[in-house]
Amino acid sequence: MIRVSTNMMFTNSTLQIAMNQRKLLDLQEQITTNKKINRPSDDPVGAAQASDIKRILETLKQYSSNLDQADIFLTQTEDALTTVAESLVRASEIASGVNNGQSSVTEYQAAKAEIENIRGEILNVANRKVGDRYLFAGYETLNQPFTAAGNYVGGSGQDIEVEIGNREYVTINKCGDDIFTSGTNIFATLDNLINALNAQDQSAIGQQLEYLDNAHAQVVTQIADLGSRANRVSYARDNVDSLNFSYTNMLSNIEDADAVAVSTEFAKQQQIYLSSLEVASRIFQQSFLDFLV
Repeated sequence: MIRVSTNMMFTNSTLQIAMNQRKLLDLQEQITTNKKINRPSDDPVGAAQASDIKRILETLKQYSSNLDQADIFLTQTEDALTTVAESLVRASEIASGVNNGQSSVTEYQAAKAEIENIRGEILNVANRKVGDRYLFAGYETLNQPFTAAGNYVGGSGQDIEVEIGNREYVTINKCGDDIFTSGTNIFATLDNLINALNAQDQSAIGQQLEYLDNAHAQVVTQIADLGSRANRVSYARDNVDSLNFSYTNMLSNIEDADAVAVSTEFAKQQQIYLSSLEVASRIFQQSFLDFLV
């Protein structure tokens, strides 16, 4: 016959109460945090998987931030160049309008004034900013890329790239010399046209009209390239959003608690805990006489 001492009963009851209380507190924490993994010890394997997924989600967050930056730069650059293309078409219309052999001095001077305004507008566009960063300055984004004379003082061949996927990069900028001064120099063309209008030189005006057409085609080519880049950004955005959705769901499945199941288990465990307290109280209330044979 195995004799059970009072001390042993006390110890076992205390351990049982502590264990039930621990389970109850764990369930209460899950209800409060809505997480079934609140520390690695809760589920070492699940915690490791969750940690890996969180690192992936951080990377996707950075890609998303880079895509936002790319969207802003590409959209602003395209808008700027569309303005330039429209201005060049207007300059060509103005020059053609007076280059008919019948225009008066007043008409030539009015055309000259309009072309001067257009040149000023295009110069403003060439020095456009996004926030405090110049669009067309290459890496020299804090320095104005064009002088009043139309000379380019920004960086050449300086592509600003951002990562929009795993080892996938997109160039988000355009250097000003590639658009405004290389090939057909837009500012030189407009300056020459202004001088030709001032001199009422129909031959020189006609020559600059050809250059204006070339300049317009040059800008349109750059706009088309920006459109291609914007499409890449759009596809990358869809991919990042899809991956973010999938990994977020995976993380939720690993970490998040089932609110209904946990609440049900909590109520059950609460009853077990209260029962263990009741049993213990009955044992501990026994007197010395209860143990006499």
